[in-house]
Amino acid sequence: MHLFLLGVSHKTTPVDIREHLDFAARGLDAALAALAVRPSTSEAVVLSTCNRAELYVACDEVASARADLLGFLGEYHGLDTSAVFPHLYEQVDGAAARHLFRVAGGTCFAWPAVSTRSSSASPRSWGRSRTPTPRPPRDERWDRS
Repeated sequence: MHLFLLGVSHKTTPVDIREHLDFAARGLDAALAALAVRPSTSEAVVLSTCNRAELYVACDEVASARADLLGFLGEYHGLDTSAVFPHLYEQVDGAAARHLFRVAGGTCFAWPAVSTRSSSASPRSWGRSRTPTPRPPRDERWDRS
């Protein structure tokens, strides 16, 4: 199983193309539903901001996932893929995971709106509840290190 990233950003793509690739405009849930039926992916994450549009998928074969996702971008957004292809970047496995963590941590200067098949939230809020939870008591042993 591989983690595969296919995307565009403000560094690689002109504004007019990025505007056409805006997943948030049509709804992240709709994009995930459309990705869910693709044959090459078993899991997917859609990340869409004003600066970037990225698809992260779990796949068995990177080459078939690449072709499938390129087709998905063209079909979903009604674009000619030859106009998008020169601006795409991709990363696989560890590089894709590192990139996602950089984006989620804000080191890529992006504040993403993310949706997975089971939730819809910003990565900064993953694991947070809406109500504050009480903090555990401090342990002085940790202060001595």
